[in-house]
Amino acid sequence: MHMIGRRRAEQRARPPAAEAEAFAHHGVDPISEPLALAESQLPTRVVLVGSGPPILLLHGSAMTATVWAPLLPHLSGRCPRLVDLPGCGLADAFDHRDHRFDYRGVGLATHQTTFVG
Repeated sequence: MHMIGRRRAEQRARPPAAEAEAFAHHGVDPISEPLALAESQLPTRVVLVGSGPPILLLHGSAMTATVWAPLLPHLSGRCPRLVDLPGCGLADAFDHRDHRFDYRGVGLATHQTTFVG
């Protein structure tokens, strides 16, 4: 395997362990599941914590679902659903540098609106 390719593969292998450590630090035992929306062509994932009525938590850009770890212990009686937005966390890559970027025929702003809508 090419050196850069190997380095990228190693980097992709690290986030789940680091994420698990961050959640464990806050006493949270999450379940991570793939998420595919009919309107969105980019698969991502959702992290489920606890039980009870659902509450959706979306992070800001260039972040990951793990950013919510410190808040989760305070949401007892709820089932937080933490979604990695396209191009963030463990979601598929998405080039956010150019707002005109056209991914599979859909511009970034349209894609984000569709993803959240």
